[in-house]
Amino acid sequence: MAVELESLKRRQDAEIARLKEEHKASLTDIDEWCRGEIEAVQHNARKQAAQAHIAVEQWQRKYDEAQQAAAELERSRREEEMRALQLAGDLASAHEALAAAQEELLRLQRQRAEEAAQAEEARRDAEARAAEQLEAQAAAHTAALSNIEVRLAAVVSRKDATITALRTELQKTHETLLALRGV
Repeated sequence: MAVELESLKRRQDAEIARLKEEHKASLTDIDEWCRGEIEAVQHNARKQAAQAHIAVEQWQRKYDEAQQAAAELERSRREEEMRALQLAGDLASAHEALAAAQEELLRLQRQRAEEAAQAEEARRDAEARAAEQLEAQAAAHTAALSNIEVRLAAVVSRKDATITALRTELQKTHETLLALRGV
């Protein structure tokens, strides 16, 4: 009888050891799976952030090019204005051609004002489009990052729930084993 009890105790101890090893192996598998999922989400987040950064740089380049073009138009306008002033000085010294030169000057000033207004409007339109596109791109990237955070939180939550369930099951197994040992 004592031999049977001893044999039963050894079998119970062996079964407990086996269950502990299985539980430990499943926890390790779960941890490795969770780490893999988290690393995949982090990798995707880094990749998307890098793509967003590239897109922002491209829009910034376009914006800089638009500003450079506007500056070139401004320089051209100033050169035209300086030329018109030179013409006005030359016309003042030539009394016979004063009337014709004044008409030409007025025409050039009207044209320059129209061109300046058109250039200013084009510059404003280009800046507004670039700003809208940058805002839209930033909003899209913010939404994408928020989505990634939600998915990461869900993965972590599932991992935590799985670990909690496994701990509960281990506790029940442990209590069952204690009850069996107490028999």
